[in-house]
Amino acid sequence: MELPVRFSSLVRSGLRFRRTFELAKQRAVGEEDWYPYDCFTNLFPIEQLRRNAGLSLADLTGNQPVLDLGTADGALAFLFDSSAIASTPAITPVPT
Repeated sequence: MELPVRFSSLVRSGLRFRRTFELAKQRAVGEEDWYPYDCFTNLFPIEQLRRNAGLSLADLTGNQPVLDLGTADGALAFLFDSSAIASTPAITPVPT
């Protein structure tokens, strides 16, 4: 018998947002080379760290901006910013 899996609200909101984000990438004009990996899988270790620390997401961010450095395709920055988790400036180095 398989037990139902319960995801945290952070992971659930990320999975919902992923659908919207992937559709937006498909509709994007131009020949973008999008980051080929699923950035949303990073929500699981983020949630585990938060849970182990015994803090809420608001406690972790302290109502301060969260920098997404090396954003890949910007998925988590867009998620955090659009869901009011935290203002999320994003920096991605330009390939040289």
